[in-house]
Amino acid sequence: MLLANVFSIKQFEPKETAISTQLDRDICLVVDRSGSMMWTLDAGAKLPPGAPDCGPPDPTRSRWGALNTALGAFLDELDNTAQDEHVALCSYSSNTNECGFKYKISDVNSDLVSDYSVIRSVMAQLSSKPVKGATSISAGIDAGLTVLTGKKIRPFAVKTMIVMTDGIHNLGPEPILSAQKAAKLDIVIHTITFSSDADIKRMEAVAAATGGKHFHAPTFEDLKKIFQQIASTLPVLLTD
Repeated sequence: MLLANVFSIKQFEPKETAISTQLDRDICLVVDRSGSMMWTLDAGAKLPPGAPDCGPPDPTRSRWGALNTALGAFLDELDNTAQDEHVALCSYSSNTNECGFKYKISDVNSDLVSDYSVIRSVMAQLSSKPVKGATSISAGIDAGLTVLTGKKIRPFAVKTMIVMTDGIHNLGPEPILSAQKAAKLDIVIHTITFSSDADIKRMEAVAAATGGKHFHAPTFEDLKKIFQQIASTLPVLLTD
């Protein structure tokens, strides 16, 4: 400024620049496969009329069927994004034996993959038998942590977990404790509650603990739109 007159500079224009970088994402879907996912979309414990208790979830009238369709829309939306997203799938309920099947409290159903047909195939397999058991949300989050700290993560990818439930946590440690572990590992958790039976306040707290967002889906269409919205949200980092 003091030398401006020497160089006959009479006018200044301040400028600020920033570099915007699109980041790839490693995403772990964590879904509820407890017994209530067999029920209708309405509040209360009831199967769709005519649906067998020990048969596969009804593909169009059950909560699980709605989830399966919504996850398909989520993967379709990822195909349209600029980033390279790798996706994993975990599920949770409880350790139980019902309808001739043995269920574990949580499973890593698929590690991170770039080929989404793997996730679709796993969901088809899960949809071929009844979903049963209680609701251990913390076990599901812990399974997601196993994926997002495992050998297949990419060093510069944003790590995101999407945790969905239709009910109330009723088994195992408080989910907020698992969320706090995720926060220390720079893993953001977005939570989705589905149906009026879900514990919205608890899942809001889980998301908030990691800097994530909570979404509530009272209907199937809402659930589908929420998954699509999350898939299309582009993480942008101001690097300079």
